[in-house]
Amino acid sequence: MRNRSHGGIRPAARRAHPRARRAAVLWSLLTFGSAPGLLAAPGLSGEPGLVFVPTADPVPRGQYSVGINVAERAFRPYPSSEKDTIVHFLNVGLAPALDVTVRVTSFDGKPFARYYRPGEWADFTNKWGYPLGGYMVDRSIGARLRVLRQQGLRPAVALGTRDPTGTQMLSAEYAVGSWRFPNPADAAAPGVRWGIHVGTGTGRLSGVFAGLECQPTPWLSLSVERALGDTHLGAHWRITRRLQLQPVLLGMRRFGGGMVYTSSL
Repeated sequence: MRNRSHGGIRPAARRAHPRARRAAVLWSLLTFGSAPGLLAAPGLSGEPGLVFVPTADPVPRGQYSVGINVAERAFRPYPSSEKDTIVHFLNVGLAPALDVTVRVTSFDGKPFARYYRPGEWADFTNKWGYPLGGYMVDRSIGARLRVLRQQGLRPAVALGTRDPTGTQMLSAEYAVGSWRFPNPADAAAPGVRWGIHVGTGTGRLSGVFAGLECQPTPWLSLSVERALGDTHLGAHWRITRRLQLQPVLLGMRRFGGGMVYTSSL
């Protein structure tokens, strides 16, 4: 009797093993312990950056980031809308020094694209005040090329463009230099990491912009920047191995932000 009882338990125990393995795999995807660093984390424009300030951090070839974020109209305006703007983006590393970003910006304060009949939304008019119809979104593409790596006191340097051929409502061209301490090449260096980013641009990034970044852990990065004539605070908080939240304080008075999913092809 004892042997039969003992033998009846073993198959159940063996059946539990596949479930345990699946649980272990799921945990390995979500665990903090193997989280990569936050270099090249997207800003509100979808390309690597702080809040609005871009950086010269490289995006590894094949890495992609998909995200969505919201900002008050005062900080990302569109002429025919008084609503907040919502950006949906995809950033992909095509080469070790080149990445591209595709953006769809919604100006009706709602995620995704919605179709409006003429006159259905009072804010959707042309410059003469006549009602318009269609999708209240702006589609754009941008690219960023890193032309120099950081070496000694020389910063990494990148050149970028946003929406060079579209409506140019949110377009910009810029050059930015980034210093990382310790140097990104020393990935095993312990302690807090710092980043300094300074650049100049045209369009939405007109003039000089700058940002300071502090990364106390591989899962959290804090930043303060001066751009668009105002001061902004931001954070990149990696809550799982691939998913991160991006809370921001725009102009030191308005909350915004979003979330980003990052993986590799």
